[in-house]
Amino acid sequence: EKDGANLLVGDHMAAAVVGIPPGVDSMLIERFSTENGDELENVLIAYSTYGTLNADGSNGVIVGHSLTSNCVVHEWWGEMMGECVEDGKQFALDPTTDFMVCANYCGSPYGSTSPVTEDTRTGQPFGGNFPLFTMRDQVNLQKILLEKLGVKHLTLAIGGSMGSMLALEWVASYPEFVDQAVLIAGCGRHTDWAIGMGEVQRQAIAMDSNYKEGQYEDGSAPTQGLAAARMMAMLSYRAPTSVDEKFGRSPATVKGASASNSPTTESATASTPTDAPAFAVESYLRYQGEKFIKRFDANCYLQLTRTLDTHNVARGRGEYDEVLGSVDHRALVVGIDSDMLYPLKLQEELAAYMPNAQLHTIRSPHGHDSFLIEIESLNDVVARFRSGVSLSAAEGEVAELLGSLSSAADREEALAEALVAALQRAESAEGETQRLYGKMQSVERKMRVLQNGDAAEPASTPPGAEQPELSRLEKRVSESRNRASQMPWGMSDPRIPQVKSYTTGDGEEGICKLVADGLCILPANPPPIDPECLTQVPVVPVVYGDLEGGDTTAGGWA
Repeated sequence: EKDGANLLVGDHMAAAVVGIPPGVDSMLIERFSTENGDELENVLIAYSTYGTLNADGSNGVIVGHSLTSNCVVHEWWGEMMGECVEDGKQFALDPTTDFMVCANYCGSPYGSTSPVTEDTRTGQPFGGNFPLFTMRDQVNLQKILLEKLGVKHLTLAIGGSMGSMLALEWVASYPEFVDQAVLIAGCGRHTDWAIGMGEVQRQAIAMDSNYKEGQYEDGSAPTQGLAAARMMAMLSYRAPTSVDEKFGRSPATVKGASASNSPTTESATASTPTDAPAFAVESYLRYQGEKFIKRFDANCYLQLTRTLDTHNVARGRGEYDEVLGSVDHRALVVGIDSDMLYPLKLQEELAAYMPNAQLHTIRSPHGHDSFLIEIESLNDVVARFRSGVSLSAAEGEVAELLGSLSSAADREEALAEALVAALQRAESAEGETQRLYGKMQSVERKMRVLQNGDAAEPASTPPGAEQPELSRLEKRVSESRNRASQMPWGMSDPRIPQVKSYTTGDGEEGICKLVADGLCILPANPPPIDPECLTQVPVVPVVYGDLEGGDTTAGGWA
């Protein structure tokens, strides 16, 4: 459904059933070993190709699909495919020059080996016994497929959402095999937020009485749990503004009722899970759930969401920032400013760490699925990137602005204003960076003083001492936050062995754990403490704000 400002698309898939789609090819891999040590025989990969492989096999393009899509690219990215015309329409994927391959993930119900396919060892479907395929397994299996197809080199690895993670894993696993990458609405490692979203959906399936540990049969699948999981996922693919603007708390239309008999005003009641929906948004979500269970399998959904959770490009390779820093391919990272599932900060992180990456932001109210909605603008950006154009954030904003203006005078004026604003932002950012750097240095010195037990902070850094780097303190702060997030509120870091006893006003003994910086961590609502014991406990004040010039005698010190 496309209706301008109220755009809220439903399913982007044409396929309405489980199984290999019409026109899709498949290849049998005789033997494959997963990262977890599972040995599989006769692994089937379903795949689609577009274009012709050149003589030396060097024009390959691998396209990664999203979680519940199939490998039929023209169903969901048709607007990005076509023949580029000189001084005319440009396409991100050109079958006249590219040999595009999109392989269906193992675990998916659209033709590749999955829980719904036969386990040759038992003659029965894998069901809940299907082995875990990591993102790295998917890439390794696709590498075998490409070699059998004669592909010697990839000019591009591209994908959206789960496909973005596949593309990133491609350049990390086979850096010499791939030239460029386009990473759309993805991340470098699956976040706790995304893992949690997937776990809630998996639990909805597992709690369906028909689930039976994944060993259900046709006709008795856990469809209610799968529908609920899909409904939750659909909300995570959208954004609150998009949903609110589309439905506006409008009541659900009664099926079969005429327009005059349909409810037009909001009632004081709300629907229950078994009632007819009271609101239009409920009706929409239920419809999406009902449609999804006709084309997907519950075990497949469980497996693919677990595959997502394994995604961490740095796993087994080193520190996260260093691993991304070693990915020196020319890359385009595309984020969506309203994405709730994989927020824009994750794409900014990728672009910051990858040395030759450019960031482009899609401005859209429609959330994560904007990469399947705003396809025309996405196609333009990717096509420009592939043509060699630099796509800095400022250039992208200027290009978007100029495209909305008609007269030359308006364009010149807007361009001048945009350039001035860009310079001001750059100067402001530089000043803010310097201020933060200075603040970090001051904090670092104070921390050293506290750790060394000195009575007072030295007036200046001793000659020859190295200036603390910003990244060093950031890492320390990050580690501290991570430790804090893993402990109940009010508890200290259990790794710190230092413990001192104190005496309460009632004469009872207690304990006080001291963290590395000398902070005293007491239980919530602690009992009165004997003043004599306070001499054993160093007290560190909590300071808010910055003191101008570091002068403690200046006015305004409170």
